[in-house]
Amino acid sequence: MNAVGLAIVGVAALADVAAAAANLYGTHDLFTSAASPASVLVDVTNVYSPNGLQTLNSFLTDAEAKNDAMLNGTDCDSRSFFATCYDTPAIGSGLTLHSVGSDGTIHLMGVTDRGPNQDCGDISDDFTATTPKYTYPSGYGGPNVSTGKGFPVPKFSPTVIKGTLDKTNNRFVLDKACNLKRATAPSGLTTDVTGLPTNGNDDTPYDGWCRTALAYDQGGQDMEDIQPIPGTNYAVVVDEYNPSISVINIDFSSTTDCGMVKVRYVPESISLPNAGYTVKNILPRSYDQRRANRGLEGVAVSPDGKTAAAFMQSCMVVTNSTYRTEAGLDSSSTETGKDCEFTLVAFLNITDPLDAKMIGTKLYPLDSYQEWGYTSFSSMDKVKVSGAFWLGTEYGVQNNKQVIAVLERDPSVRIHIADFTDAEYISESTNSAASLNVLVKKTDVTAKLGFNAFATKKLLVDTATVDGYVARGEGAKVEGFAFLNNYTMAIANDNDFGLESNKVSTVDIIRLNVSIAELIDPTINDVPAKSSAGFAASTLAALITFGATLVLA
Repeated sequence: MNAVGLAIVGVAALADVAAAAANLYGTHDLFTSAASPASVLVDVTNVYSPNGLQTLNSFLTDAEAKNDAMLNGTDCDSRSFFATCYDTPAIGSGLTLHSVGSDGTIHLMGVTDRGPNQDCGDISDDFTATTPKYTYPSGYGGPNVSTGKGFPVPKFSPTVIKGTLDKTNNRFVLDKACNLKRATAPSGLTTDVTGLPTNGNDDTPYDGWCRTALAYDQGGQDMEDIQPIPGTNYAVVVDEYNPSISVINIDFSSTTDCGMVKVRYVPESISLPNAGYTVKNILPRSYDQRRANRGLEGVAVSPDGKTAAAFMQSCMVVTNSTYRTEAGLDSSSTETGKDCEFTLVAFLNITDPLDAKMIGTKLYPLDSYQEWGYTSFSSMDKVKVSGAFWLGTEYGVQNNKQVIAVLERDPSVRIHIADFTDAEYISESTNSAASLNVLVKKTDVTAKLGFNAFATKKLLVDTATVDGYVARGEGAKVEGFAFLNNYTMAIANDNDFGLESNKVSTVDIIRLNVSIAELIDPTINDVPAKSSAGFAASTLAALITFGATLVLA
């Protein structure tokens, strides 16, 4: 067997690979028909990281990667609720298909977020309580602050991984990792991009257990999702800081280039002159009203590679008086928009990924608090968007329509198929995103705009109704998903590097009770399109052109 990087593959070769893909895990897991009556969990694979945290960041020394807040080995078994675990890195903040081998082995690409971190406020509240609930390191005198974030491994660099679904050992093996890099090392830092906040708009960073303040890193990223750009060695990633959208290199064959941040797009109001890479101010100024730790969380790239859609995780908190006045609020109003019925979606023209242009904003309607089983509107604050994927012809979507699968969560995980095609773009110069956010209600937004900017959506799957599915971890944070075909999908959870006693992250396989293509178009009768034996030629071609390597006999 030889690994051959292909730029062009004939239809016959694609057909061979697609046929081989039908044997994923054997015949029982890549399904070509629907489950009945409910979707069903068919496999749970534990994430296997051969060298723990250093699988992701091989440049870290043992002293940098392990300490009293980042434990390893048997010390993890009895760790504090606020300690993290070296052996269980988190790679599920985002997930997407990377490639498929000739033997049908599926390779997925995932991302970490900013890395191991602790909430200083939570530690302070517990440590100073009359009877603390949790244990702490021997000799620990408590945090020196009651706000901010503790970073047990300050040099950790957010990382893109390529992993293999190992059917023999029933695990997801991390076999490639590229941490984010920059061309120039800022003063006091290295060319490895850290996960530390960029400025005072986000939490003040401290070391583990919130003892000593750390410097900001203007190039720091809290990466949350990733999608490759077809025809290139690049991918689009989104992060929560500022918030921002970046284009990075994902050529896993190059240890020098892979992970290199080529450009970062931020709101007009943000200045990051010492990031160590190119920063461009193309996002709307009012996006800077995003809530801390609730920035851009999901991203989708169109099949033709010309458009990206970046999703804000939650409603913003609008405190700027300019936007509040624009919305028509008077000075006595206490409305911040925190509990709104929708979230923002930025559409970018990425025909030239390194010189993207903002097209406009559209709106994604969140499920109502009643649909989530809550009793009050204020609970909308809990609802989040955590992932996205732009659907193409293999899922019955023609003519590059803006049909995007969206992961919405809390308390369960729901995958919706959202159609933005007929929604109109909002011009920031006419109606700022923040002024619309603070209106809260979809009806009020539409009335102010005078046109429809909202997507329509259909529910594909809700983990609350998936047979056999059990949410794992304190937060049960499923943040990444990938479609394997029209009836099979994978989901991954972010275990926060073992914080709050979370166990190892998993990649779960779900057999759907409906074809994605049939959900989008109930009249479809093209069986290969709605039930491929592997992956459609268009998908494989896209994978190959952005640099995937196929192993051919």
